[in-house]
Amino acid sequence: MSIDYVVMLVYCLVILIILLAKAIFDFNLTSYQKILLLIALISEFVMLFSEIIGSLNTLDYLNFPISLCYLNSFIFFIGQSSTNYITFLLLALITGYISLNDKKKRYLFTIPALFTILIAFISMFTGWLFYIDDNGAYAQGPINFLQYITVAFYLSYIGFYSLIKVFIKKYQAQRNLNISIVFYALLPLVGVILQFSLEKILSKTYPLILAFITVSTLIIYLQLLQNQVQIDTLTNIPNRNKFMRYLKNKMKRETDELYLFILDINNFKSINDKYGHLEGDRVLEIISKNLTIFSEETGFFVARYAGDEFCIVGNLNEITISDLKPMFVKYLDLINKEINDDRYTVSIAIGYTKFDESKNNIKDFINVADEEMYKDKEKYHKLEN
Repeated sequence: MSIDYVVMLVYCLVILIILLAKAIFDFNLTSYQKILLLIALISEFVMLFSEIIGSLNTLDYLNFPISLCYLNSFIFFIGQSSTNYITFLLLALITGYISLNDKKKRYLFTIPALFTILIAFISMFTGWLFYIDDNGAYAQGPINFLQYITVAFYLSYIGFYSLIKVFIKKYQAQRNLNISIVFYALLPLVGVILQFSLEKILSKTYPLILAFITVSTLIIYLQLLQNQVQIDTLTNIPNRNKFMRYLKNKMKRETDELYLFILDINNFKSINDKYGHLEGDRVLEIISKNLTIFSEETGFFVARYAGDEFCIVGNLNEITISDLKPMFVKYLDLINKEINDDRYTVSIAIGYTKFDESKNNIKDFINVADEEMYKDKEKYHKLEN
């Protein structure tokens, strides 16, 4: 180990400080997700800072007593285990593998991290996971491999789950996020291989594992930042910007049986005026939640277009318009059951069109579906009157 090792760690620490500062002010994730992101960054900061202190002590730039060296190493394992679990939980929530209400899963996945922390604490007295030699230097204990198993468990689990979703059609809206998570899982493994290879070839140690973990964190951070720009903050589904990009790409590459649906809530202004905007927001959230389930069932892309308008894009290769109509009725019924308010009933006007050469630009394609939606809305108002 040399001072170069510490310098690389300091660079990683500076990157984390910048990410932490930006996360506090820039991110509009749901409050729970933002808290997890901040905790994950703080945990990684603690892990890196502890490693820097331990390295400086090993290089004799510091002269800590043995007891403080043990404590510092224990803090490192707390930071490492917390980073592993909290980042895993954050990504599992964002990708939908775990829901906020799924306490059983959340608690179950704490076990590897808590077990590692427990063994690290016991190791201060037994030397199982690590020990401090007479010179105050950190040394690996007989079961030091346990920490790598814990890291590999969290990385491989979320990485493999995301890799599968990359190739499943109904999850294509999250494809970029899932690819980023796969890289997040792979990079620390690359760091392990490079670090141990260089140690054998050059007889010199570089903190490549920790450096690649920092790079992984940066990749996820940037992807979350990009998602934030493309996700509607109220409904947590893709926004108009994401919809326009998605539809444009679809019109270039997958036009076979390509359909666009535009949905508009009937009398939504009346709900806002009579019962308040918070009630209107609740309606939008419930509709978005059910559209997300519909998206997962069909593989279609859904987005909030504007106000109380939503869009659905999909290739009807394995399903027909006739198949979709009872599905729309079913989901509308589910929406009203979830709203559970006797004062009003939600109904939705739907317009749709199939892509053809006469609608060769995105504006024309949307306008035709929009016109059909307004025709359906007029029919509703005539029946209402």
